[in-house]
Amino acid sequence: MNAPRRTIHRVLFVAILFLAWGPVNNASAQVADTDEVFLHFRHAGVINSYISSFYTGEEFYIPVTEVFSLLQIDYEVRNGRLQITGEYLDRGRYRIDFNSRTATLGDVRIEFEANDFLIEQLDYYLHPDLFEELFGLRFIPDFNTLGLILESDDTMPVVARRNRELRREQLTRRQQQIYMEYYPLRFDRQQNQFNTGFLDYSLSANISQTNSSYLFSGSIGSEVMGGDLQGSLFGNFSQSASTLRSSNLRWRYGIRDNEWVSRITAGQSTSDGLLPAAYTGIQITNDPIEPRYIYDDYLFTGTAAPSSEIEIYRNNTLIDYQMTSEDGYYQFRVPLTYGISQYTVRTYGASGQMSERQARLQIPFNFLPPGEVNYSLNAGRMDTPLPGTSLRSWMGHGTVTTGFTNWLTGRANVEYFSAYHDELPTISTALSARLMTNYLVTVEAAPARFYRLNSSVIYPSSASFQLDYTHFSELGGIYNTGRSRSRIQSAIFTPIPLSDSFPLFLRLTLTHDNRVSVNTTRYRIELNSRLGRMNVRMSYRDTQTGAFGISPTTSSRIQGSGSYSFSRSREVHPVLRGLYLRGQMTYAPARNSLEDLEIHAGRSLFDRGRFQAALGRNFIGGFTYLRFGLTFDFSSVRSNSNLRSTAGNTVFTQSLRGSLGYDSNNGQFLTSNRQQVGRSALAIRMYVDNNNNGTYDDGDELQPGNAVRIERGGGVISQKDGVTYITQLQPYRQYNLSVNKGALLNPMHVPQFDQFSLVTDPNQYKQIDVPLYMSGVVDGRIFIYMEEGRNPLPGVRLFLNQTDAGDGAEPYSEELRTYSDGSFYAYEIPPGEYELAIDPAQLTFLNARSNPDRLQFKVRALPEGDFVEGLEISVVPETQSEPASQ
Repeated sequence: MNAPRRTIHRVLFVAILFLAWGPVNNASAQVADTDEVFLHFRHAGVINSYISSFYTGEEFYIPVTEVFSLLQIDYEVRNGRLQITGEYLDRGRYRIDFNSRTATLGDVRIEFEANDFLIEQLDYYLHPDLFEELFGLRFIPDFNTLGLILESDDTMPVVARRNRELRREQLTRRQQQIYMEYYPLRFDRQQNQFNTGFLDYSLSANISQTNSSYLFSGSIGSEVMGGDLQGSLFGNFSQSASTLRSSNLRWRYGIRDNEWVSRITAGQSTSDGLLPAAYTGIQITNDPIEPRYIYDDYLFTGTAAPSSEIEIYRNNTLIDYQMTSEDGYYQFRVPLTYGISQYTVRTYGASGQMSERQARLQIPFNFLPPGEVNYSLNAGRMDTPLPGTSLRSWMGHGTVTTGFTNWLTGRANVEYFSAYHDELPTISTALSARLMTNYLVTVEAAPARFYRLNSSVIYPSSASFQLDYTHFSELGGIYNTGRSRSRIQSAIFTPIPLSDSFPLFLRLTLTHDNRVSVNTTRYRIELNSRLGRMNVRMSYRDTQTGAFGISPTTSSRIQGSGSYSFSRSREVHPVLRGLYLRGQMTYAPARNSLEDLEIHAGRSLFDRGRFQAALGRNFIGGFTYLRFGLTFDFSSVRSNSNLRSTAGNTVFTQSLRGSLGYDSNNGQFLTSNRQQVGRSALAIRMYVDNNNNGTYDDGDELQPGNAVRIERGGGVISQKDGVTYITQLQPYRQYNLSVNKGALLNPMHVPQFDQFSLVTDPNQYKQIDVPLYMSGVVDGRIFIYMEEGRNPLPGVRLFLNQTDAGDGAEPYSEELRTYSDGSFYAYEIPPGEYELAIDPAQLTFLNARSNPDRLQFKVRALPEGDFVEGLEISVVPETQSEPASQ
């Protein structure tokens, strides 16, 4: 189909609209000289349809059943009695009797005249005044714009239903994100023997009167033999010395959805044993490469007054709601996610009263769901010697963790260092329990080394308490370098409820070491509050040796600080707008003197910059210092300039940091001001598939523009040469993507798939191709067969529905209307298989059937768009067995 043919169809479409608004044969006996007019009816952003009305030159008449059907108001047509009856919202039953010309709604009864209504072939038509008098529905027709407006104090059922659907859709999306439900996987992990990736770099220069130094660091990431390879190189050059070293050079092979092995790592790594050790060697684990998000389900139950509405929120986001049963009982089964989650249950009574119930649940990341077993094996040579030794030790480590129940997780650990262990390795076991919902307790034992107890709790008010106790069986060694007999660590945080306008928070931390020689106690007390845009903080810390006393030692310090952020409102002076000020002072009680004082200021500069300045005085050393910094975040590099002057010595530091990536699929070099090594990126091409082969070829046209959205991903989106790039994604991770059809440059284009998922490839740009096709055009006619012959049937509602939508894809649907000559026309139809059917309510009104019952056809995916023409449905009265011949 070529362009001239599309032009002809558009002209015909305009002509059909003109005919639709022209005069038609009026079958009414009550009002003469009427014209059928199609009005564009919009209401509350939910209804957007054309309705058939009649116009006498002065007044409009509105179709009752058609409007009630759109508004989803209950109705029943009794053609034999010339009546329409039903239930109107919650105001009772209504009846419109055209025979007696009376209407009732509850206790309201009105009478109307013969010129207040029309009876036509497909509907009953009322004057707008009758809708307002009986139902309070104020219909306002406008002949100039051919529009129809509805004003009402009541919420129409279609609006209420749509609002509920929107809430459910939002809940569905949230549940989909929480439970990690994915769209159909179209782009799985693609392994390569080699693929270029990313280069992160940092260049710094420190220049002073006495000595200057230059530093550089570079990290490279690529794919080698199906795994990701990365490492870093550091260099320092100065007048006195130069150094060069490597770090974190390793190759990792990731395996998704394998319960036996998920990662194999060779090179420099860090063990996760009792003594975390940096080593060069190998690591094997089955810990999922994509971190667990859901731990378990939790049941919230309760009672409220019958017919109450209950909502449950997770971290201030609505996740479910329901109505209480007749006995007032409700229950929610919600997902427990790792980390800390705040749950709020809100109850809305029938009279509008509201109550809340809160719960805070904490799931540590070392907990495993019941039945899950994870292991990790590490072996190699340490990168640095153990404390107290001079040689790099060989090491081996293994750990096994399993979830026994939904509240109990166990772990066994074994590790060996050749420079420390003479015979047997260190073996330890641990049990972690979640008691009474909020209390977390871990008991760990490493015989001959130590015994440890950890406990913590967080309350709904945000108050928290933590207590750790360790008893050392060995004085000294790598597990007790401080030679302590025991150690107690505690932390308390609690809000102090004074008033809503003056929130006050208290934090207390304490560490006590019981040593062989002398005991040591370190503690800190801190108070902070927020007053409008000002934050105030005051703290006292001290370290005491020997017996504990309240007298301050030389280590004691009192520190106070306050910060204020100016608003960005236009009412604030431009110089102060967005300015951040902070003041800090430190006082030494033992010396009875002020130790230091500093004032700090910072604010944004232009769109990409920020400056910071600080002026301070050290009263102990007797010197003043000044710091000034300027940061610019350009799209390809981040620049930091700092100037520091202390006691006559001035140092200037300039650094540049950025990243360079290479898209091997499209031959593009791309720059970024953020680090990319160890991450993944996407290169998305949306193109018009001219030869309809599903692949991007020469001659296919790239469609620039950001029409792709990524869900649950913090990716950075950019454009270059018609390709959309999404960076800063996690490797080996599955993501959901969707195409925003409204953002396509050509509204006639439709994507081959608009919802899909993919698995990212490490340290590279993964190619994603989304073909676009021209949408199709559908036209046809509806006829009614009468005894005198076949006639066109105007004003018929048709439902067009797609039948071959893929899994997770929303099928296309549209409501059509026939014009005065019985024709219908639709455009921008996505390729696919469809069914077309007449509104059953209208068939019932006509006491007729359609032939065929559902018309099936296909819109093909063609570069120029498919034109499906000549569709036809016949309407046959039930009293007629076969259509009369023409």
